[in-house]
Amino acid sequence: MTLKIGDFGLAGKPDSGDDRTIWCGTLNYIAPEVLDQEVHSYEVDMWALGIIMYTLLIGTPPFQPKYGSSGIYENICKVDFDFPPHENISSEAMDLVRMILRANPEERPSFQKVRKHPFFFGFTPSSLSQDTLWHPPNSWMMTIYQREH
Repeated sequence: MTLKIGDFGLAGKPDSGDDRTIWCGTLNYIAPEVLDQEVHSYEVDMWALGIIMYTLLIGTPPFQPKYGSSGIYENICKVDFDFPPHENISSEAMDLVRMILRANPEERPSFQKVRKHPFFFGFTPSSLSQDTLWHPPNSWMMTIYQREH
């Protein structure tokens, strides 16, 4: 029940200073300040976390247009995204992603603040059935699984 995500293909090692001006990476994950070629630092990692969370919750990146790939750049710079109304996403999850995906890097929360967000507290099963590899768990499945184990 420990999720680890890593992709260090384009990782950079901080030099004497923490600020960066490098423009590299997968477009869907690049923060607005990187696209605008501004000096940036660790806040871009928080942005990427918000993108990953949204993608895990919804199944597609938040700024991906419905058709093709044109418009991603503009959507990122405007922070133009929303949650599909048909998805059953908790208000805590939506609040956290919206809190992270802010155009101004100074408005993004610290990792310590994210870890204390209500999204991370509440029901967490000790394990999940292998059925969850193919179907999302729901509350009655979790109750039955917990009783059996």
